[in-house]
Amino acid sequence: MLITFMRGTTYVCLELYIIPFLSHHPSNSSQSKTHFQQDQMERNRSKHTAKATFHHLLPVFFFYVFFSLDCKQELVGYGYKVQSVNSSDSSGKTLTVNLGLINSSSVYGPDISNLTLYVSYETKDRLRVRITDSTQQRWEIPQEIIPRQNQTSQNFSVTDNDLVFTLRNTTPFGFTITRRSTNDTVFDTTPNPSDPNTTFIFKDQYIQLSSSLPNNRSSLYGLGEHTKSTFKILANQMLTLWAADIASVNPDLNLYGSHPFYMDVRSPSGDGRVKAGTTHGVLLLNSNGMDVNYTGDRVTYNVIGGVVDLYFFAGPTPESVMDQYTELIGRPAPMPYWSFGFHQCKYGYKNVSDLEGVVADYANASIPLDVIWTDIDYMDAYKDFTLDPVNFPLDKMQNFTNTLHQNGQKYVVILDPGISINDSYGSYTRGKEADIYIKRDGIPYQGNVWPGDVYFPDFVHPQSEPYWENEIKLFLDQLPVDGLWIDMNEVSNFQTSAPTPNSTLDDPLYKINDSGGHRPILSKTIPGSALHYGNVTEYNVHNLYGMLQAKATNKALTNVTGKRPFVLSRSTFVSSGKYAAHWTGDNGARWNDLAYSIPGILNFGLFGVPMVGADICGFIGDTNEELCRRWIQVGAFYPFSRDHSDKNSIRQELYVWESVAASAKKVLGLRYRLLPLYYTSMYQAHKNGTPIARPLFFSFPEDTNTYDISSQFLIGKGVMVSPVLQQGATSVEAYFPAGNWYDLFNYTSLSVDTGKNVTLDAPPDHINVHVHEGNILALQGEALTTQAARNTSFELLVVIGSSNESTGEVFLDDGEELEMGGEGGKWSFVRFHSARAQNGSLILSSKVENGDFALSQGWIINKITVLGLDKDHVKVESSASLPIGKEFELELKPNQTVTKTLFSREQTMERHRSNYTPKAILFQHLVPFFFFFFFFFFSRLDCLAAEEPVGYGYRVESVNSDPSGKTVTASLGLINSSLVYGPDIPNLKLYASYETKERLRVRIVDSDNQRWEIPQHLLPRQTPQTSHHSISQNDLIFTLQNTTPFGFTVTRRSSSDVVFNTTPNPSDPSSIFVFKDQYIQLSSSLPETRSSLYGLGEHTKPSFKLQPNQTLTLWTADIGSANPDVNLYGSHPFYMDVRSLSGDDGKVTAGATHGVLLLNSNGMDVNYGGDRVTYKVIGGVVDLYFFSGPTPELVMEQYTELIGRPAPMPYWSFGFHQCRYGYKNVADLEGVVAGYANASIPLEVMWTDIDYMDAYKDFTLDPINFPLDKMQNFTNTLHQNGQKYVLILDPGISINESYATYIRGKEADIYIKRDGIPYLGNVWPGDVYYPDFVHPQSEQFWANEIKLFEDQLPFDGLWLDMNEVSNFITSPPTLNSTLDDPPYKINDSGVQRPIISKTVPASALHFGNLTEYNVHNLYGFLESKATHQGLINVTGKRPFILTRSTFVSSGKYTAHWTGDNAARWSDLAYTIPGILNFGIFGVPMVGADICGFSLNTTEELCRRWIQVTKHEPFLGAFYPFSRDHSEKFTIRQELYVWDSVAASARKVLGLRYRLLPLFYTSMYQAHKKGTPIARPLFFSFPEDTNTYDISSQFLIGRGVMVSPVLQQGANSVDAYFPTGNWFDLFNYSRSVSVDSGDYVTLDAPPDHINVHIREGNILALQGEALTTQAARKTAFELLVVISSSGESSGEVFLDDGEEVEMGGEGGKWSLVKFYCGAANGSVFLRSMLENGEFALSQKWIIDKITLIGLENVDGLEGFAVKITEGTNLKGKSDVRANFHSDKRFVMVEISSVSILIGKEFELELRLKHDTGENTL
Repeated sequence: MLITFMRGTTYVCLELYIIPFLSHHPSNSSQSKTHFQQDQMERNRSKHTAKATFHHLLPVFFFYVFFSLDCKQELVGYGYKVQSVNSSDSSGKTLTVNLGLINSSSVYGPDISNLTLYVSYETKDRLRVRITDSTQQRWEIPQEIIPRQNQTSQNFSVTDNDLVFTLRNTTPFGFTITRRSTNDTVFDTTPNPSDPNTTFIFKDQYIQLSSSLPNNRSSLYGLGEHTKSTFKILANQMLTLWAADIASVNPDLNLYGSHPFYMDVRSPSGDGRVKAGTTHGVLLLNSNGMDVNYTGDRVTYNVIGGVVDLYFFAGPTPESVMDQYTELIGRPAPMPYWSFGFHQCKYGYKNVSDLEGVVADYANASIPLDVIWTDIDYMDAYKDFTLDPVNFPLDKMQNFTNTLHQNGQKYVVILDPGISINDSYGSYTRGKEADIYIKRDGIPYQGNVWPGDVYFPDFVHPQSEPYWENEIKLFLDQLPVDGLWIDMNEVSNFQTSAPTPNSTLDDPLYKINDSGGHRPILSKTIPGSALHYGNVTEYNVHNLYGMLQAKATNKALTNVTGKRPFVLSRSTFVSSGKYAAHWTGDNGARWNDLAYSIPGILNFGLFGVPMVGADICGFIGDTNEELCRRWIQVGAFYPFSRDHSDKNSIRQELYVWESVAASAKKVLGLRYRLLPLYYTSMYQAHKNGTPIARPLFFSFPEDTNTYDISSQFLIGKGVMVSPVLQQGATSVEAYFPAGNWYDLFNYTSLSVDTGKNVTLDAPPDHINVHVHEGNILALQGEALTTQAARNTSFELLVVIGSSNESTGEVFLDDGEELEMGGEGGKWSFVRFHSARAQNGSLILSSKVENGDFALSQGWIINKITVLGLDKDHVKVESSASLPIGKEFELELKPNQTVTKTLFSREQTMERHRSNYTPKAILFQHLVPFFFFFFFFFFSRLDCLAAEEPVGYGYRVESVNSDPSGKTVTASLGLINSSLVYGPDIPNLKLYASYETKERLRVRIVDSDNQRWEIPQHLLPRQTPQTSHHSISQNDLIFTLQNTTPFGFTVTRRSSSDVVFNTTPNPSDPSSIFVFKDQYIQLSSSLPETRSSLYGLGEHTKPSFKLQPNQTLTLWTADIGSANPDVNLYGSHPFYMDVRSLSGDDGKVTAGATHGVLLLNSNGMDVNYGGDRVTYKVIGGVVDLYFFSGPTPELVMEQYTELIGRPAPMPYWSFGFHQCRYGYKNVADLEGVVAGYANASIPLEVMWTDIDYMDAYKDFTLDPINFPLDKMQNFTNTLHQNGQKYVLILDPGISINESYATYIRGKEADIYIKRDGIPYLGNVWPGDVYYPDFVHPQSEQFWANEIKLFEDQLPFDGLWLDMNEVSNFITSPPTLNSTLDDPPYKINDSGVQRPIISKTVPASALHFGNLTEYNVHNLYGFLESKATHQGLINVTGKRPFILTRSTFVSSGKYTAHWTGDNAARWSDLAYTIPGILNFGIFGVPMVGADICGFSLNTTEELCRRWIQVTKHEPFLGAFYPFSRDHSEKFTIRQELYVWDSVAASARKVLGLRYRLLPLFYTSMYQAHKKGTPIARPLFFSFPEDTNTYDISSQFLIGRGVMVSPVLQQGANSVDAYFPTGNWFDLFNYSRSVSVDSGDYVTLDAPPDHINVHIREGNILALQGEALTTQAARKTAFELLVVISSSGESSGEVFLDDGEEVEMGGEGGKWSLVKFYCGAANGSVFLRSMLENGEFALSQKWIIDKITLIGLENVDGLEGFAVKITEGTNLKGKSDVRANFHSDKRFVMVEISSVSILIGKEFELELRLKHDTGENTL
């Protein structure tokens, strides 16, 4: 007992551990338990009085001190003591115990004072322990909601049950469950005095129950639903059970279902009493939310309601536990036979024709397809029980389903629970009349999902089932679908309603770990305070919704169709398997998710839901060929096998890739042969609860190695699947339990005496599937549908066991009868048995139950195959014709000569059958193969010899040059024509011109016809200079190679290094120059070992430097940047080539750099092989620009001189930005701004995604959630606080006659056209037209719309999204149009997707009859250009624009972010190459979505993304553009959400704001010279070739280096340091010095960021602040880093931050340059000013100067500051100098100098030197 003495406000706590005796006899006083078993006298006492109980408590002794003598923190609870014990019947099968509270605690609410504990042996295998409030009824799951098997009346005694309940009459009390047979403890709630989490606590909204476990012997499985990397639950994790619409792509979070059941498989005990594999199960039947903490040695439930209702299942095998568990909760529903076929679905099928095309393509590819599915696309406005009248009209849908049924195929549709609130919608009005909607505050609760505002049916309501059945009947009467898919039934809700004030239902005191971040439980679902029928709260029944909907749907389909129903449900609970199948939800197209699918499927087998699968090839994100191929190999063996993908992902039907199609045919062929096994396993599941897909320990429980296996599984008891789960693998480490195993594809064998891992070959087209000895499989033939497969004959595969005995069975029925194997039904059950007779013969026999059905179907066994007849694993095949419905017995005698084929795996056939002539047999097999092989080979050679080349090239016909020699014109003639990709253009003109002394242009066009080239007015370029530079001043030499075919080279005059060489390689046809109307091929060789290429984007890449052997596709597309190695939003056909040192001649110095631009806006593939770069372009001309450099910075200056300098960005844009897709109203925005302010985290700019719009229409405000008056107040408040507001625009203009923007655009006739009318696309607002920004009136239209909107709402910047252009539909191609379907297929989306996919068709027309085909890649650039001009005209200030789609010269108008990345560690690493690439594309203002856009981030990842963390330097705070942005369906991730993230954000953003002058001055340098803000290391260190390969570090400006850790869990970073002295920017006394570049391992402790500044730099810093406006008002500090060469420099640019031109003539700006040098023992620091008046007008001062890097200095003799035109400072009392020294370097700080930065000054620092030298 706990005795508490109060002393003032301090508690002194002692625990007395009480062990009572159990008899009145002193001899029994040593016993410590009240055993609930027959041989104890106390068991039969009908009543215990408190006094009698007290008598039991007299003998006590003291144990343990409880926690400490000084308990200042109140405990959550103190537990209960036993007050009385009653045995309720004479059988001893029940017990009732009254419990009293020891002491009350207010933590999580008051304790319940009196409890009653009920114990009952319900069957001989099941024990129930229930604890509830003694005085008040509490929520428990009623029998009518989850029917449980009633307590059996079978005549068993307590001793028949292996489980023993023991009440621990300690204080606090506890109980244990042990095994009678072994004394092993199953469950032990005895509190651990040192751990308060082990105390039993029972409050209204918090129950805590804990059991210890044998740590090294207990293996737990279950407790879901979660995505886990392992099937076995690993120690030290919290498992939250709260049904939520959280995509299964997110590991370790609570997902769609709640299953508080686990299976415990025990390893052997030391004493040998507990055998390996002894198994029991535990169910806590409670529907409330809970956290289950598992530590390895303990499992602890923290539940927020209900009662304790525990069921223990004795096992002792895994199979018997499942039998006992499903006996209680209900056996799994039988599934129709067709459901075991292959299923195909996609969210995004656009119409009936699309569905028909998919079905046809499967048939054409000869890939099995049983079921086609449609997601919500088929509905009318996403309303249940409706059809889209345009795309899925009823008549076409009826024809479609009828055709499917005629072909033996099926059709399944989706339903969501939300019923659209629409008085013209019959389902809604009928539900309203029946009053069956969930209510809140007395009226139906209004949620929001796909159809908009909805009510949710209340499936607790007794009238809900009739209502639901009626709706299903009405729908099926129109369209005879075959199954229903119920989704979003957690329930999902797109909004989070406000909690009821003071409601602990909406906001319970204990926060379960919802979504991994203790998210409020009402988030994105129905609030807990909502009411169901009978005033049952959502709080209590939330987790039941999906199960109840599945129950109602199952019943409805049964009644409506009279057939066995097929229901697939996303949300599940205990007993869901009785009604529905399940899939694991929204996984990702990632290798991890492929691996995660196996634990997910195995878990649902334990949960009693055996029909389960995962979305094959992945749902979210674009899959790829290898992943999809490997996924179908394993997915073919899921019980439920379906390919399903998201709307915005690429098509991934199994026929899309040839290799996937080939694998699919192979593995689905085997699946269809195994259909009898799957269906018989379904029968076993329905009768006994055994899963279809099983963990290995089900069949091998004695093999403890199987307990940890998560990458293999069994189908039935003996077929083992061992898939490849890792990218690029061609072998697999598979575990084989003891015995002989046979490959099911070729029957080769593998034998292991004891279980072990075996390395198996797994070539790309193969998955390892083995059958274990002792099994007999009934197989049928391959087919394209299950219906066709069922009509084939059977084969028996008999696998002889080492015990010489094998068994198997097959269940047969019509596949759709309601009951499976029910009494009087039409079914047969056949058992097979084989054994060795004494004479060595093999006896094979069958036993048949209800054989008439099988006989009526005419099924026969026509083949018997026997494996493992002897030690050499001989295979025997015998033909037969046995009716499977008749019992038979066959004898196979030794050496019997029968018609059969014999072979041995490793030895010749003579050794096994002397009467065969195996050589002849082998020869007969080999000759045709040999002939076929050579026939194929020579046929292929012949085919290759006859294959026409793509082109033959051109010859030079004439050459002309102008008198200056600066231009050359050559006429080129076709050598020979080829029709591949269309006819060649016969006559070409080549123009070569020196445009400047650093730029060479080479242009090749059609001599006879004008072709598309980007006009000057669309993309202004610097015109060629007329200055009198000579050719010899340009380092580039153009040479025309008059070979056949011709070529040309560009070389360096200074070094003879070849920059570009198109001379064809005779052995490589891709090196020949080809020019057709829709195919141009141009190739240049490269010096492979010396050429480092960068650019050619936009793509997500793991490395900045381009890696050889890849295709870089340039075609703007709405493909999330979370997808690496595919074309993304922008097109930049520019690369920079940084050369390494040439050989012995040394003529080419390291870092010699040039740039190459192919100015062409058409789609292209650029193949980079390391030694060659090849362009394959589908239109336009060759327009090449070469930039001579010879440094990276000069290349950027020359490139941006041509295309336009980067636009200056306003000062405020360098602050921190916050955005989210999903902010729900103005109050939400205000709350975010306040959250940042309250957390003291800088916030400069607040953004809104499309949420702010009225129905997603540009230039509108949602009148409900973002009304104009509130938005005006909001933006005004931001501006008053020095903050800004930016909003999003999409290009699609909603087609709506009441929408003024649409009307004005129509009147101006500025929309893109197709077939003479505006092209109709579909994006967020629905049907849209797209403005044509080629049209000369488009800029005026766009600027006017901006002005009208800005007149209402004074925003500060615009964000242009979806401008690739994105389109939610893919329009059919124009018939015979090579624009929509060009002959050469660029590698769009990595799969040669048609270029019209999800965008404007290429045949659409822009102004002047320009085709979309030609200008597609320009759209985002042109929209940015128009927006830039519009904002300047409207505001008169420097505009801020952020665009997703970009092209050459986009940086002249806009900033960019890298798009829709993901909250993954890999994406964090990818951001650096992405940002560096855009720097060289001339877009220096670039960033990535901090913390990740898609998927749920985590505290650790977000902390590491924004800042320094436990192990990592920050990254996002150093992006030039720094913004946190996340997706609508992810958790909130503002920087204040987590305390640790907030603390780190304050630190790193503090540094960013101090460095604002550096960022802004770098912007000035970018605007003037094109130099990036964030730069690769080789920009400052081009001579250091090691820097060329670095993708994980970058520079800000020329000398600040960021070295982040990009790997989870690292606590150090290997950072590369170029030559010189480097100083930590957080602690100047920490330095790194390297004589030549080297890697240095840096510590990355929690409080340190690895950011270094190099010697020779001078930085102007300002103070930390919450806004840039406030930071700009702080004084400057100069940080001078002394150079070992004696010279340091730096500069700072100053203006008002928003003047349109940056540093323009006559503008208000100042540029201050700083120089530092040494002479005569002194250090001199001076400044030089340009336009100093502006800086003076702002009164900015320098009040501190810090010098670091001084060497050989002993002290400071003095200093003097001289200010031009002012008073000199010398020895003033308020000027202080501090002297700091470490072993090598000295730091000097001079404070309070108050120097006006707008005046030139000179500071002299006189130093004492320790050597008498002036070395610094």
